[in-house]
Amino acid sequence: MSKNSTSFKKGNIVAATWTLQSATDMFERALRNTENEDLKIASLTDVWRSVGVYKSTIKHLLERFPELQDFRDDINDMIINKLHKGAIVGRYKAAPVIWRFKQMGETDKVENTNIEIQKKVVVKLGEKPTE
Repeated sequence: MSKNSTSFKKGNIVAATWTLQSATDMFERALRNTENEDLKIASLTDVWRSVGVYKSTIKHLLERFPELQDFRDDINDMIINKLHKGAIVGRYKAAPVIWRFKQMGETDKVENTNIEIQKKVVVKLGEKPTE
């Protein structure tokens, strides 16, 4: 399959052939493929390849049908889950998995242990406050 047959720029007539139903069906296939432990899916690119589309197609469909964003979020979460489980059982090395997590939007837990002390201005009656 050539890239030109499945990806397109905004305004392309081919883009108009996607309906919400056909896009939903494709996203459901993508989600099932992501859940399939036999498939080596470790990135969104792997998912989109498994259903025969390119990132530009997905970007267009998400702009055109915002209701598909939940599918995309579920797919992203499923990939993160697969990578996490794979790192725990030793299928994947931890460092590349952590890197992939960050590429997919995961963030480190940040705890603020600093205590802020507020300045209080004490003024005696009849005096002007000083800074």
